[in-house]
Amino acid sequence: ILKELTLSGGVTILVASGDNGAAGTEEACLPADDPLVGNQYTTWPVISPWVTAVGGTQFLDGPDEAVSSSSTGADGCTSGGGFAGPSYPAELYSTPAWQKKAVRRYLAENNATTFAAFPTAATPGWNPAGRAYPDISMYGAGIGLLNVEDPDDMKYSSGTSFSTPFLAAFFSLANEALLRDGYEVIGYA
Repeated sequence: ILKELTLSGGVTILVASGDNGAAGTEEACLPADDPLVGNQYTTWPVISPWVTAVGGTQFLDGPDEAVSSSSTGADGCTSGGGFAGPSYPAELYSTPAWQKKAVRRYLAENNATTFAAFPTAATPGWNPAGRAYPDISMYGAGIGLLNVEDPDDMKYSSGTSFSTPFLAAFFSLANEALLRDGYEVIGYA
């Protein structure tokens, strides 16, 4: 049913990629003895082929935008990313054709030689043949949260749970413009 709605109903489903780095390996977010640290297992629905996975970005010094990371000041949030694990059925969760070129480039530029902590074939759950995520990223760091009971109490937070609704707003505006000009909505993105 989800597949039919997504493809024929013009529905875009956006899912946050998570805030614990690549499959929960960001030690600033998880204690070192957490069972997720050191493996690459991913969770559903972010790896579903029927959703658009949304990662988070932040601004560094000046106009440079990068993946949000707790190591560069994103308030304990490192944008999630990775590949669907080997336990998911390959016919649904392998790298889709539209991701293959980007995945090949990513793997050519990133490996155990270029980054010592990069996963290898021996890393539990590492599956570079799986569906990659996120599909797209949006700003989501240092977002001001106003306490309506105390307007002087401003807090700041970060996370892909901010990035996802921000991107949904952009999609809504784009769909509005498309419909106004006689086109169909974005739908399955």
